[in-house]
Amino acid sequence: MRIAKFLIILGLAFLIASYVPAPSSSHGNLVSGDRYHCFVVKVTNNLYVDVSGAENRNFSLYILDYNDTLIFLTDGSLENTEPLFSWENIQQFSGVLSLPEPGWYGVIITSSISDPSFNMRYDLYLTHATPYFTPFLLFVLLETLGGILLLYRKYK
Repeated sequence: MRIAKFLIILGLAFLIASYVPAPSSSHGNLVSGDRYHCFVVKVTNNLYVDVSGAENRNFSLYILDYNDTLIFLTDGSLENTEPLFSWENIQQFSGVLSLPEPGWYGVIITSSISDPSFNMRYDLYLTHATPYFTPFLLFVLLETLGGILLLYRKYK
């Protein structure tokens, strides 16, 4: 009986741990019409992205894998890259992106206006999506085992 209660309590601890806030990154800056801002982030699971252009200014948002990010930074152009996700001429984006595998990814923001004298302010927030899969899986497993042990003891 004590083992079953221990498993249930441990499972609840894993449930809480699966929702612990993830490391996040928040950026706000100006980008001129002929420039871009690139952020390289390490992702272990899905990525939550929230970005908006200040004063309803339009921008473009691109998510590239590590190799394409290197090509983009070397060439300064998206021509030889294949973005995993791209949104052009938008004012706001918020969503969870399912990336193909853990690793490094580039988040690129450009102004939709190509005038070099034009500056656009944006606000960007990046974090990992919760719940984390592994602790949540352990929660399900431990709760199931604890429940089975409780039922087994009760009807034995």
